[in-house]
Amino acid sequence: MEPRNRAYSPRGSLMLSALDVLPDASIMVFDTDLVFVVVRGEALLEAGMQPHELEERPAAEALNPSRWAFYEPFYRAALAGESSSLEVGSLAGDGHRYVVNIGPVRNDAGDVIGGVAIATDVSDHMRLREALEESEHRFRLVAENSSDVVLRVDDDWDIGWVSPSVREVLGYEPEKILGAGLPGFLVPESWDSISAAYAAWDKKEPLRHLLQVVAADGRGRWMEVLARSIVPEGSSLASTVVNLRDVDEQVHAQRALADSEEQFRLAMEQAAVGMALINEAGEFMVVNPALSRFLGYEPGELVGRSFLTVTHPADLESGRQVHEELVTGKRPSYSFRKRYVRKDGAVVWADLTVASVHDAQGTFRHNVAQMADVTAEVAAQQEALESQRLYQLLAENASDVVYLADRSGEITWASPTFRTVLGIDPVDAVGMRTEDLVHPDDVGIVTRRRHEIYDGDDVNVAIIRYRGAAGDYRDMSVTVHRIPGGGDGVPASAVVGLRDVTAEQRALRELARSEERFRLAMTAAPVGMAISNPDGRFVQVNDAFCALLGIAEHEALGTTVTAFLAPEERGLVEEVMLALSDEGRSTFRHQHTLVSATRQLWVEHSASVLRDEAGEPMFYVHQFADHTEAHELRQDLEYRASHDALTGVVNRGELMTQLEHSLRRGRGGAAWLGVLFCDIDNLKPLNDEFGHHTGDVAIQTVAERLKSVVRLGDLVARIGGDEFVVLLEGLRSRDELAVIAEKCRAAVEGPVAVDGETILVSVSVGAVLAGQDETADEVLARADHALHRAKTGGRHQVDLD
Repeated sequence: MEPRNRAYSPRGSLMLSALDVLPDASIMVFDTDLVFVVVRGEALLEAGMQPHELEERPAAEALNPSRWAFYEPFYRAALAGESSSLEVGSLAGDGHRYVVNIGPVRNDAGDVIGGVAIATDVSDHMRLREALEESEHRFRLVAENSSDVVLRVDDDWDIGWVSPSVREVLGYEPEKILGAGLPGFLVPESWDSISAAYAAWDKKEPLRHLLQVVAADGRGRWMEVLARSIVPEGSSLASTVVNLRDVDEQVHAQRALADSEEQFRLAMEQAAVGMALINEAGEFMVVNPALSRFLGYEPGELVGRSFLTVTHPADLESGRQVHEELVTGKRPSYSFRKRYVRKDGAVVWADLTVASVHDAQGTFRHNVAQMADVTAEVAAQQEALESQRLYQLLAENASDVVYLADRSGEITWASPTFRTVLGIDPVDAVGMRTEDLVHPDDVGIVTRRRHEIYDGDDVNVAIIRYRGAAGDYRDMSVTVHRIPGGGDGVPASAVVGLRDVTAEQRALRELARSEERFRLAMTAAPVGMAISNPDGRFVQVNDAFCALLGIAEHEALGTTVTAFLAPEERGLVEEVMLALSDEGRSTFRHQHTLVSATRQLWVEHSASVLRDEAGEPMFYVHQFADHTEAHELRQDLEYRASHDALTGVVNRGELMTQLEHSLRRGRGGAAWLGVLFCDIDNLKPLNDEFGHHTGDVAIQTVAERLKSVVRLGDLVARIGGDEFVVLLEGLRSRDELAVIAEKCRAAVEGPVAVDGETILVSVSVGAVLAGQDETADEVLARADHALHRAKTGGRHQVDLD
């Protein structure tokens, strides 16, 4: 191997000399072979390590075994392009705590060429944070062990269902809550805030809110609200599930804690450590990418700018004073927490460590500033009461192993990665035979392929299992090439390349198991499931899907979902599927009908798309849940809510809704809206003489005769025992109103046979044209007055207002 290039640019030398005097910190740069290239910083001295003794040494040798065992996964993760941040304690047992940031170093092309580890002493801040966490622990216990109250409310906030836990949490009996309005249980300020938030809610994501609920004892309790809409897309039915979590003690504790810790609650998300060189004038000379990201600037925008221009106004004076003391040599370094203002105007916090650098003559050269972003530290304190995140282990991404082997399979040279991948020192590997390192079941394959190599074939061996120092076996992708030796062309040796593909092989095996589980789950699923290709044609269906439509499997395969849709719904479903394919959506859910040769169903249709690495759809997974019975029940309930049970015509509520709509549509137009107020003559004497059954038949007869004579689009409604109203749209004149009113009166009048008896039925009619600015109540009142005149004038007649 060639010696490492230790020539540095003037700026690089300047930076390295500055790092030597940076207090309470260290930086360790390593290459892809995990060999330290640059090691600087006084923090290493506190840990009992000499920086110059670590450079040019492999990390595994330079660090003691326990320390290397701890840091090795993070160093390897950095070489894989991943960044890590961890908190560690001092091995010297002096109580110091460090934040260590480990990440990749890339060249101009973006390739990883090594890694860097930066350690910062955060002992004081850790002690403060631990004290805060201890004080907050009791509040976390309250939140984690409190019961939740679950409500289902409609758009009018009426409670349709409540969980039994309302008794323990708020002291109410569940049956006392049902049917009541949620606003009645909130303090006024909370109702104002939640109603405003609800009005602005798009219902695509859960609504989170904090409000006060009045408990049965009259005391307001703080509750955390998580509301989810359960309105399916395309449906007019509205319902909201509201989860109330008792956070009363937690909120009071947070507010009390916030009064004394407000400075810690200004932070944002944690950023990487930033570093800069600052000249005597206070201008940035060199800025690293982490600092640029931290302050929201491009690197070129900060170079030449004074650090005071990004300092918070409240910290300007202290910043000037510290800079002056460092420049004049009154103090060599300074560490404190201060605020900065990002380019977008946001205020962020940093733990700032500044050290001055002077030349041999004592002349000031520059300041070295290290800014560790602690914005997320305060935010983390706030979020700790809500949830805890688990750390996931990083999988090792080892470098390739390369070794030379002679004709007998004996290893003559091994790369340093032999140690990192297989745990075997490269020196110890020399002299071993390849057959000694592979799984016994793979020895025959290795021996046969080696002979083939030396007989003239250039063979790539697929997957061979190699044994590590711990005795475990790892799957290796093996590539073998000949290296010609003597003049007769017979290869003297072979170069063998190993790439660890254990994880990939495990993933392939897991994928196969996953696909089998999915196949079994689909087969046994109680709901209809189908898989379609990018053209939308079904390539697989389960038994439940076939049973749902009453067809055989071969009848479904090769068809599309549109083959089972009503014509009016095909365009909508095709549009949704196109959006799923082209607009990057991963799932959609829609309710529509499915039509087969024997039946029509109302289903909830869910579809998900699986894409390839290029983002193109590979296939779609469909799920069809049968909601036919619930849909028909809902339609029946809606009909019953708007129609008269005796006659089948619309009831008073629906009439008033239609009348208001008709009045709004007609305002400013040339056509008129006519209203006929009809009353059955002498219904009470009929009931008294023949009984209520006869009266009911008379009422039903009047309704049928009115419906038979009005025009298409006109509306007949029963609004009382013997009262009917007819809405007449698009009338051109008062004369036309009179003609239709007389026609309705005449159509109703006549005999009715009931249980062998014959009775005469007639109506009196009050007819009006609605005015341009009249309300529904005003129009009906005028029609009622006209009806009264018709009845007092002798009945069986029309009075036209």
